[in-house]
Amino acid sequence: MNVPTMSRARGVLAALAVAAVLAACSGCAINAGGAATSRASERFSGVADVDEVAVSGSNNLPFMGSANVVLRVDDAASPERAVELGHELGAFMAHDGGGAVSWKGAIEYESFTVEITDDRALNDTRLAIAGPMWESGVEGVLSASEVLMSAVDADGLEPAARRSQALAAHDSLEVRSTAEVGAFVPVEGEPADGYDQVLMQGRYGMPTRFEAVADPGVSLEAEFDVFDEVRASYPVEAGRIREGEVSLLVTVTDLDSATALAEQLAAASGIEVEIERAGPGDVPLWG
Repeated sequence: MNVPTMSRARGVLAALAVAAVLAACSGCAINAGGAATSRASERFSGVADVDEVAVSGSNNLPFMGSANVVLRVDDAASPERAVELGHELGAFMAHDGGGAVSWKGAIEYESFTVEITDDRALNDTRLAIAGPMWESGVEGVLSASEVLMSAVDADGLEPAARRSQALAAHDSLEVRSTAEVGAFVPVEGEPADGYDQVLMQGRYGMPTRFEAVADPGVSLEAEFDVFDEVRASYPVEAGRIREGEVSLLVTVTDLDSATALAEQLAAASGIEVEIERAGPGDVPLWG
């Protein structure tokens, strides 16, 4: 039986296309994500001042995949060294994989994490901001999806949240419109007896006493006014502030009076205000 010329030509073209793909991937691993994590581990394991190389990957398609690498830098290293390592990681991501691997990276140092990309200019901007954070001992995250920094106490929560919003406003940081921007007060030492349920366990990689987080460009001034009003009347042990919402845990013997204050503030501000009593067995509304 004679095969039509057109069909025979299509078969030849298909065979040539397959051969071209195989030739292009002759140096590629079929499990590209897994192979990329191995290369990252090999590249940075044993590098001075790198305490740990944390990697993960997935093999999305044959010869294509994604990989994540986080360099945990020794706290004894200098902030300048952390910046150097950030650029080394960015250069590795830019030149590894030949387009077959989608990379995500980060530098963790002194409890402040910076997302690293394969874009040198973006890394320059983020690491320039991170340097002073590392030097001052601020905790937090700087990435496309999170701009968060720590405050020493509840008094510093609002100024820290404003600084985060100011950072997120810079176009050069490439912060997403849906990013979480704000501040938190981390828990120091072990939680007090009876309060283990009121803390934001692991919300941002660490337990926190207070959080104030919103979308980029959103002011929480009215919410902080409510926060300060409650703090003026009762000791506030923990709390969460979101746009249109203030949830607080207070030390109070007369919960009815605190509830009445919450209702009064909610009516005046249009903000949802929730107050609970702090103590053993109590679980906050946001827990």
